[in-house]
Amino acid sequence: TEASTQELSSKTDRVIIFVDPMDGTREFVEGRIQNVQCLIGITLNGMPVAGAVGMPMVHGNHIEIVYGLLSLERNESESESFTAVPLLSGVKFFDAINALDIHWVNECAS
Repeated sequence: TEASTQELSSKTDRVIIFVDPMDGTREFVEGRIQNVQCLIGITLNGMPVAGAVGMPMVHGNHIEIVYGLLSLERNESESESFTAVPLLSGVKFFDAINALDIHWVNECAS
């Protein structure tokens, strides 16, 4: 809506994006690559509003992305209090080549 667009574009808003490109470093080093994921989180003025988890090594030649988006609605009773309202969530699969998949590496070598 126009009101929420104006709120998000305020110069006083503070957006922080958190990225952990390889959550599960220990698992990766130990060869348990199915337990490795990429994490992304977004906050607006200290409140979480969106996030995604990418699991690139779980499904062979597919990357699975789980995502969510929230809207923050101000509580009428308290001016500094907000309620998170889910707007969007889901799971998507994308075709990919997993260079760490030993079967794929052997297939390409032959």
